[in-house]
Amino acid sequence: MPRDRLSSSAAGALLGCALGDAIGELAFSHAAEEELANAISAQPKLIYTDDTAMTIALAESLIEEGGIDQQRLGQRLADHFAEEPWRGYGPGPPKIFRKARNSNLTFTQVARDLYNGEGSLGNGAAMRVGPVGVAYRDRPELWDAAHASAEVTHAHPIGRDGAAVQALAVGVATAHALHGRRLDPLVTAESLASAAETNLIREKMEAVARLLAEGAPPPKVADTVGRSIAVHESMPFAIYAFLKTPQSFQESLHCAILNGGDVDTLGAMTGAISGAYLGIDALPIGCRIKVENGAYLETLGKRLAEAFPA
Repeated sequence: MPRDRLSSSAAGALLGCALGDAIGELAFSHAAEEELANAISAQPKLIYTDDTAMTIALAESLIEEGGIDQQRLGQRLADHFAEEPWRGYGPGPPKIFRKARNSNLTFTQVARDLYNGEGSLGNGAAMRVGPVGVAYRDRPELWDAAHASAEVTHAHPIGRDGAAVQALAVGVATAHALHGRRLDPLVTAESLASAAETNLIREKMEAVARLLAEGAPPPKVADTVGRSIAVHESMPFAIYAFLKTPQSFQESLHCAILNGGDVDTLGAMTGAISGAYLGIDALPIGCRIKVENGAYLETLGKRLAEAFPA
């Protein structure tokens, strides 16, 4: 596989997501660094969850459609769920897939009906949105594409906004890698805060910028911005974990997953950003070779780069 910068970033984003997801899943029961390292070493294969399965579905749909076709994306997500329902899906997506299949409603119509018509504000759209960030990294359509990808399952304004900010973080990381620029963590945090459309996401990202400037320790940041399944209580900390040590995938990942909370999804989001910025060769090889379907993820990254060239 050619190691041009865009292919490296695209593959890094996908494999970084899978690594963060799979290792984060182990961190639920191995929450100390040495204990986690031993658990990783003992695993013959690192198994990812629905976070990566949905990321794969989104990447495949982007490549085949040349953009976001919501109904086709919804069907591809539903097909992946039907093939592997054991991946650990939350309650929302299966309900959407089932109702869309058994009615004349579109996936987005069903998603808007969830939770008394408010839609979901969980982190499920943000955890999978990395391919959108790679594809639209320096294009003005990024925001609309991220919203459209989110609306298939997460229609709440905060759910959409969280996915868009995460996509922008991946996009910024990819663009910096593509152009050989060093990323400034504080400037990036402030720009992501300014881009947010909802007050809640903006306030959380402003807190990330402030705490980065103060040099606050990760536990304090996690307590301040949150680490739950709600996107405004997880995506900001995932971005912080990357921005704290942008030159080290492993340090960023450990920050994301060793401070409690929804650690597999925190790992997936941080891993996607870090992998996009540093490229596939910066991912720890001992873990990378163990990732389930790693060869396919690398090939899929190359295809994504080819579908959305520099």
